[in-house]
Amino acid sequence: MGELIEGFLFYMVALSPAVVGIPLQIRATRKSQRLDKFFAINCILASGVQIVFIVLYVYYVANKGGQQAEAIGWLLVAYVLFSIVIIGLNTLLVLLTHLITKWIMKIKANKVARKI
Repeated sequence: MGELIEGFLFYMVALSPAVVGIPLQIRATRKSQRLDKFFAINCILASGVQIVFIVLYVYYVANKGGQQAEAIGWLLVAYVLFSIVIIGLNTLLVLLTHLITKWIMKIKANKVARKI
């Protein structure tokens, strides 16, 4: 059972920004094709969810051996070392989602215009 929880947390560290950020940004881009407050909110949500899963994963793995002090130390190290990288990568993911959605909407609009 412990390996299942550890595996789930490990994969959610990688997948959570995509699960949260991509659908929210597609919805935001369909409403407004500008980068506005929803872009910032989606970046914050994607990074926040991923940081929560990192904290859970590190805490679970470190506590598996019964070393709580070490777990708290690793939580701090993981947050400090990876927070800038995580926020940057998640912002890039949300920006690429915005641009791809905008491009797809433009292609669909051109197809509809050609049919008329």
